[in-house]
Amino acid sequence: MRRTLFRIRLPLALFILMIAVLLSASFSIIYSSFVAHSRGNRLRLETDYLDLDYPRGWFLIWGKEEINGSKYSILINPLYLRASMLIFVYDEEAAKIYLKKNGINDAFSSIMFEAERLYNWTLQKNENATMLFLRNETVNISNRRANSTTLILYGYVDNEGNYFNNVTWTLITYVDTRVFQFFYFGIENDYNTARDIFQEVLNSTKIK
Repeated sequence: MRRTLFRIRLPLALFILMIAVLLSASFSIIYSSFVAHSRGNRLRLETDYLDLDYPRGWFLIWGKEEINGSKYSILINPLYLRASMLIFVYDEEAAKIYLKKNGINDAFSSIMFEAERLYNWTLQKNENATMLFLRNETVNISNRRANSTTLILYGYVDNEGNYFNNVTWTLITYVDTRVFQFFYFGIENDYNTARDIFQEVLNSTKIK
């Protein structure tokens, strides 16, 4: 019998959780949601800092970390694709700590910091892995101008020793007195399959 975690195939679930740990060392996972109501084939997630719609039937988990302020973590996953979206929100106090601790001045430097951290983590699995930046651009999220970078990691190896040719990531960050991060990724062709749906989630996002 194929092993699963939270009804997700185990290798994919472990990959998702490892990435969550990478980007938030104290990511507390809670199998729940803030969904207030549904909208046709979409579910509505409402939080203190943002609202968004995501496809019905997708998997969602969220966590909250208290770090002299609050950091909220949301993971949205299509169950049958090796792809996920991660959303992190730092409130005012947590944002000050994150920016100062890591020497970050703006949204773009935040993206570069996270890209370097992601690459270094990948090198621990495969010292021959390489990273290629595809494009840097600005995008609008909830009528706010955010920075966006898309990159490819070549030579990803998971904890079970499975080798994948590439993993494509899009990193999007908006900074005001808070920090909003929207990261989505997919393994090989699964990125292209999920990309448009992830974009719909972003288009539906309302920052409060």
